[in-house]
Amino acid sequence: MAGIRLKYANCTDAHDTLQCLRAAPFDTLNSAFSSLSFLPVIDGTLVPEYTSVALSKGLFVKVPLLIGTNTDEGKIFAGKGVNTTEELAGYIEQQPYIRTTNNETVQDLLEAYPQPGSNSTSGQSDDTLPLSATYGAQFLRTARYTGDLGATHFEDVSFVFNNVLGQGMPSNAFDVQPATREEIYKQLGDLMSRKWMSFAATHSPNHHQVKSFQTVWPAYNLKTPQNMVLDGNTTSFVENDNWRAKALELIIEGSLDFSR
Repeated sequence: MAGIRLKYANCTDAHDTLQCLRAAPFDTLNSAFSSLSFLPVIDGTLVPEYTSVALSKGLFVKVPLLIGTNTDEGKIFAGKGVNTTEELAGYIEQQPYIRTTNNETVQDLLEAYPQPGSNSTSGQSDDTLPLSATYGAQFLRTARYTGDLGATHFEDVSFVFNNVLGQGMPSNAFDVQPATREEIYKQLGDLMSRKWMSFAATHSPNHHQVKSFQTVWPAYNLKTPQNMVLDGNTTSFVENDNWRAKALELIIEGSLDFSR
């Protein structure tokens, strides 16, 4: 990693590389650092174990959690320009969090994330989305895989805080057309913010006092796993947690291969 910084700053052959870095222009250093990924390091104290190992040992703080995901959130940080299955395999192998390039693991992932439209329940909302050459023919497939490995933070913040005016935001999530959709969004923002406050106060999201919404958000359990779907296009509802089950189980089983 240090070598990459030296290369970007043209300091590789300098007699005093530290002084060369200190004298390098800001834009040069900024480009050098922006090109790198900084991942958590297991030090035995602050980060004692991989999260999957800690979870299996019960080494975590036992407090109620309200967690979730957003539809299509992998599109925000998925790699672009992937056009073939072979290129997708290379994309998977080159990610900084991958600890192994086992061909069998990569092949299993490719099968678990088939190309959109291949008669599979891929769990994505817009399989027919036309893509430009910039995104790549395999962009939706890449986004599904990438989105299942992490979370796109902040996407739901406008609704969680019921920020109907879009204050402090680059754009207002509630500024949509037609007016009927805008009203549904506002109702969802009110419901979500109340659910979050209810959970913070009572450890249950069901004391929101929105009389028009009576669906109970069930506590998660492994025997009958269910999630609450908070939808801005239809009525929110509870669904079984079987979303891309095969692919997610593959990632869970190989957690250490993904630095998890």
